[in-house]
Amino acid sequence: MPIKRQDELRELLDDPNETLQNEYKSWLDLNDPETRADLARHLSALANHGGGRIIVGFTDDLKHAGPNPYSAVAWDRDAISAIVKKYLEPTFQCDVFDVQSTAGNEHHVVIVPPHGAVPICSKADGPTVNGKIAGIRNLHS
Repeated sequence: MPIKRQDELRELLDDPNETLQNEYKSWLDLNDPETRADLARHLSALANHGGGRIIVGFTDDLKHAGPNPYSAVAWDRDAISAIVKKYLEPTFQCDVFDVQSTAGNEHHVVIVPPHGAVPICSKADGPTVNGKIAGIRNLHS
C-alpha cells in the first residue's frame, strides 16, 4: 500500500478521489489541540482499516483549498509522530510528504501504515471544548 514516488503522490492531487484509503482534508493547524486530536482519530481509523493516506489542502468538493494559512506550522514526520504518541497505542510511524500538483499547488500527504497484529486504540482524550471531549476519546478510562 505505501506509495512514495512523487508521480504516484502527485496523482492523488491531480485526480482526487475520496475512498476508504484516501481522505482529503482542508488545511489543518497542527498547533490547535482539537485539530491534533481529530487527526489522531483519522490516523487510527486508516491504520485499522489497512492503511491509507490523508491528503491536506482540499475543499469538501475536492478542489484546491488555496494557499496554506498555517504554512508556519511544521508538517513532518516528527509532528505526526508526536500526535500518534500522545493519543494512540500501539504507536506507529507515518511518512509525510510535501507534494506539488501538476497545477503547482502544494499539499501535504500523510501515508498511514496498516495496524499490524494489534489494532490501534486511543490512549488519551482530546481536549475538552464547551464541556465535551473533542476529536478522540479514550474508551478505556
